[in-house]
Amino acid sequence: MNKYIFEHKHTGYDGRIVENKKIFEADGISDILEEFESFLRGCGFNFKGHVEIVEEQVQEEEKTCNFCNVSCGNSWCSTKKENEDG
Repeated sequence: MNKYIFEHKHTGYDGRIVENKKIFEADGISDILEEFESFLRGCGFNFKGHVEIVEEQVQEEEKTCNFCNVSCGNSWCSTKKENEDG
């Protein structure tokens, strides 16, 4: 098992240093995310939902239509232009 440490230090309202520390062992990413969520809540963060890794969305490059000369998205426009040229 791997050992992890989450640590947060800040100055409290009374001027004292406040430390939140979470030390744990885990093997999988789901266990680490669960512990990190618990750590954030213990540091005073309030949120609805849970912590997760979200796959990055790759945006497709917009292509200019050969017929309309804009990004119209109509596949028949490109086909029509190719037929007219041929």
